[in-house]
Amino acid sequence: VWHVGFVTADALDHLGLPGHVAVYLPWSYSFAGRVILVPSDRVEPIQANSTDMLAFIVSGGVARPNDPTPKS
Repeated sequence: VWHVGFVTADALDHLGLPGHVAVYLPWSYSFAGRVILVPSDRVEPIQANSTDMLAFIVSGGVARPNDPTPKS
C-alpha cells in the first residue's frame, strides 16, 4: 500500500527524531488530513507537480495530472 503525501519538514532533530521527516497526508474530498513522522529512508520521492498531485488526491483519484508532453 502506498500513500501520496507532501514532505513538510525534512529535519526533526529538534523533536528528538533525527533521520525522520514530517509528511502531510491529505484526505480525499477535503483539505483535512494528518501529519505523520516517518524515517526518511521510508519516503520515496516521485517526480510530479505538487498542484496536480493535490488535485489527484482531493478528487479521490479522478483528476488526472497534466500531460507534460507537448501536443503537435
